[in-house]
Amino acid sequence: MAQHEEAHTGKGAAAGSQTLIEELYGASLERASVDHLTLSEWLDAAERWRILRALRETGGNRSEAARRLGIGRRTLYSKMERLAIAPGRLR
Repeated sequence: MAQHEEAHTGKGAAAGSQTLIEELYGASLERASVDHLTLSEWLDAAERWRILRALRETGGNRSEAARRLGIGRRTLYSKMERLAIAPGRLR
C-alpha cells in the first residue's frame, strides 16, 4: 500500500530524484575538473552519466534503457547522438 501511495502521490519519485541529485553532486565534488563547468555542461554530463548507467544495466538494450529512463526510444537515440554516446560500445 505504501508503494502504491508513493507512486500515486509522486513522493517516491521525488525521493529518488533527491537521491540522484545528491549522488551526482557528491560525484562532481570528487572531481576538481568539474568546478569550471557551466550549469548546461554539468547537466549534460549528468544526463550522459545516467544514460550510460541505464545502458550498462540493460546490457546495451536501448529500448529497455529508454523505458527505464522514462523516455521514448527515439529521444534516447537523439540524446545519445547529442552526448556522443556510441551505441555499440556497451555490449
